[in-house]
Amino acid sequence: MGGSSGLRVGWAADERLIRPLDVEAWSPGSGTDQDARATTSPEWGWAFRYGARSAHGGGRPGPPRRGGASTSGGDARRETGAILKLDWKAGLGLAVSALLLWWVFRGEDLGQIARGLASADLVMLIASGAIVTAGGLIRAFRWTLLLEPLGAATSLGARWAALNIGFMVTNVLGGRFGEVARPFALSRMAPVTMSGALGTVVLERVLDAVALLVLLLVTLLSPAFPRDATVMGRPLGYAVSGAIAVAALALALVSMMLVWPALVLRVVRALARVLPDHMAERVVAAVEAFLPGLDLARRPAALLKALLWSLLLWAWMAAAFWTAFRAFGLDLGVTAALFAQCSVSIFVALPAGPGFLGTMQAGVGVAVHEVFGVAMGPTLALSIGYQLAGFIPVTLLGLYYAYGLGIRLGSLEEEAETALGKRG
Repeated sequence: MGGSSGLRVGWAADERLIRPLDVEAWSPGSGTDQDARATTSPEWGWAFRYGARSAHGGGRPGPPRRGGASTSGGDARRETGAILKLDWKAGLGLAVSALLLWWVFRGEDLGQIARGLASADLVMLIASGAIVTAGGLIRAFRWTLLLEPLGAATSLGARWAALNIGFMVTNVLGGRFGEVARPFALSRMAPVTMSGALGTVVLERVLDAVALLVLLLVTLLSPAFPRDATVMGRPLGYAVSGAIAVAALALALVSMMLVWPALVLRVVRALARVLPDHMAERVVAAVEAFLPGLDLARRPAALLKALLWSLLLWAWMAAAFWTAFRAFGLDLGVTAALFAQCSVSIFVALPAGPGFLGTMQAGVGVAVHEVFGVAMGPTLALSIGYQLAGFIPVTLLGLYYAYGLGIRLGSLEEEAETALGKRG
């Protein structure tokens, strides 16, 4: 873009969506990326204005780099470093995905799977994807309760946008990095620190584990559940016991943070001594800012409401599986849909490649094939169709909102780490 003129685009989060706030003429003499900053609007809440780069930087409009960093060659080097830092995580996720894909696809007729996928009822499959996408709204409403202890006023639109950005990052980069990208995106749209928002994400995962365990127990007690079910030739009880143990460990860790926060901080400070001083300070500061995000757990009434939202969320997501069963002509009921959702939720907790590749197929395979006895070919066609139906809309939404905020995947990890180290 030339240096004589450009555009400054504002985006705002209202109660429904992220929308353009204004477009105004801009030139290098009137301001730069470095002086563009968040402003407040009585009508729309927090808005972000960021200018187009001048002739020195070129490129499309983008937000100011935190700390006033330049957008020249130094940024390119930092973005390369951020991508390299993601390599080992991405490598681990890809290895897990490859192993699980080999496990579920070995010996299967790929042509039969493709024909099963092509014969699916497209209307029902789209409906399944719409249910998955709408589940983000339930998450956004629940997130309101989790953010209340932080005293931050956030709009439904901002929470919805941040959630979709997080899903998109997980779908594109893998490794569950979307769980970090989500609070980072929210901190760009609302007066909340990334550390505090990240604490709410941790509490959210604990609530999800409790809700899924409740639904799993309901499923296992259902008369429609197969009594002789096995997983990999072993009684199902082994897998259930493992899931309960992991959930109990997560609850114990969060309880320690709530009951003995000072002790947790002392342990963190002691462990941080092995790090360089500047890194140790950032780690300790991040934990201190992170702990308030767990404060909802000290409010029993609010915590119960959040748990009820979690139960609603996962029952809703199970409805997406039930709809997908109809799309592929599988005569499976609500019990199978609930168990499929619980099984998939356990598997997608593992590191994986982009879009839960492999973990999704394994979770569906265990539930639909091994427990409910559907042939593996139709099961794999179901898993692929269900995954695509949910992947496409949330990824497109996330890309749209990320573009509006000027978030770039190449530098996301570095910017998120910087934001995490900030306090207040």
